Amino acid sequence: MKSNFEKFIFTKVELWVLVLLAFLGLFGLMGFAYFLRLSLETPSDSALSKMAVNLSTLPERAVDLYRNGVEVNAAGELVQRDPRNVRFPTFSGFQPLDPDFTEDGYLLVCAYDDTVKNSTVYLYDLKQGRKVWEWITDVDDVLAKSPSASQRLAQLPTQPFNPQHAYLMPDGDLIFLWHIVGLLMRVDPQGQVKWLLDGSYHHSIERMADGNFIVPISPAHQEGVHREDGYAIVSPHGEELERRNVNDILSRHGYDGLMNAVGPWEFDRIHLNDVEPILANDAFVQAGDLALSCRNISTVFLYRPSEDRILWLSTGPWLNQHDVDYQGEGRFTIFNNDYHREKDPPDQRPNSIYLYDMATETASLLLDEPFALENLATPEQGLHRMLRNGDAFVELTDQHQLARVAPDGLRWRYAHALSQPGRAGRLFWCRYFHRDEVDLSWLQNQTKQEAP
Repeated sequence: MKSNFEKFIFTKVELWVLVLLAFLGLFGLMGFAYFLRLSLETPSDSALSKMAVNLSTLPERAVDLYRNGVEVNAAGELVQRDPRNVRFPTFSGFQPLDPDFTEDGYLLVCAYDDTVKNSTVYLYDLKQGRKVWEWITDVDDVLAKSPSASQRLAQLPTQPFNPQHAYLMPDGDLIFLWHIVGLLMRVDPQGQVKWLLDGSYHHSIERMADGNFIVPISPAHQEGVHREDGYAIVSPHGEELERRNVNDILSRHGYDGLMNAVGPWEFDRIHLNDVEPILANDAFVQAGDLALSCRNISTVFLYRPSEDRILWLSTGPWLNQHDVDYQGEGRFTIFNNDYHREKDPPDQRPNSIYLYDMATETASLLLDEPFALENLATPEQGLHRMLRNGDAFVELTDQHQLARVAPDGLRWRYAHALSQPGRAGRLFWCRYFHRDEVDLSWLQNQTKQEAP
């Protein structure tokens, strides 16, 4: 005798019912796509738009749940593990690898900290092996001061707070990005917000020779038009002074083909991820010149805003690169991700650092052997800094670690340790300082929080 379940499963259904259900499903899918597109183009509080966004994130949430697992929150509830808390069984904390080398620098680390259940920024003394200070931002205060950021965050439930590429000011304040919601802010050593700008800021923060800051931007876009990448100049007091559109710069100087004549049309065609200001004159550059890294067209170029002139431009040999730095005398280093982002499955090779010489118009590899030997490979994001002895500091963002790379191997590695073994805090663009670059006199005035 068949069970009720079997009877239900094997019930005969008229063909017209199946056709009707198929049409209803098709129209439902079209409606879902319509409201999802509207919500992405223009943030909306409508119930249908919110429902479309929430449905679109279900697969991502399922993948996150599979990868990260679950944890018990402060209320004792079983919840999905925070995506900033990543599986990392390799090592924990600072790991020296060269017994003959003594490190005396500092790290300014942006990472998730499970002791406060949020991302923080802290200054880590590599010589003493300890945190010097930690900036813990009041996220509720940030959202209260930016209703538009709150609205965007509500549509991105898997993208929590992540201070990125923090810049340490002489008085102990930090200027950093909340990349995913486009905020730029300054906080004091206690994490209290001094000012906040809501202007679609993202990726890098660099200080210019005049003391102002330069930050990539991607303002609101129109359907069927390339994302309007550009950069903004912001004063230390939180005043935006200028904006320029990189798409327009490239187009009016004869490089429109990079955006419109190579490969299929792509909304995020440029993807500006770093603007490096030139700080001093030499035989090749002037203070105020800018080196720009455009990831999605694998292009780096040097631009002189005072004359509206591109001094040089090179597409490759780097591929989907991040982070261009000026080393003086016409030499630039470029962090090469070497990643085929449109290939399925992606073709990821070890990262590398290119040295581009304006005098000879040639590019050569630096430290490529240890990069390959240690399989240092972050497909997206990442940065570098060439150090005084010829080593390189690198952040391997997708590998959740920092490293100091020497010609014959690694001198050390660092991952943000969490309380649970085998886990690490996600990194969000950190910095390395030589010891004489950090002035800690501001710590003497801090009384509300003891240094960790």
